[in-house]
Amino acid sequence: MKIIKRKSASPIQTMSIFVIPAMTYFIQSLMGIVNPNREWIWWVGIPTMAALWFVVNFKIKKQDGTTK
Repeated sequence: MKIIKRKSASPIQTMSIFVIPAMTYFIQSLMGIVNPNREWIWWVGIPTMAALWFVVNFKIKKQDGTTK
């Protein structure tokens, strides 16, 4: 398997998809205002957004039989 950047993608410009929620969670946890009953939303949402960012910017391609 080989990971290839899509032609029309800009990973740096679209990083805000998961960086903003991650930083929000980090700052709120440092301040102690994260609701423990709803913390699972952060733990599910941030990896979901990171996976969405990956799918938008990259594609996985099978390698041919030759090795380089």
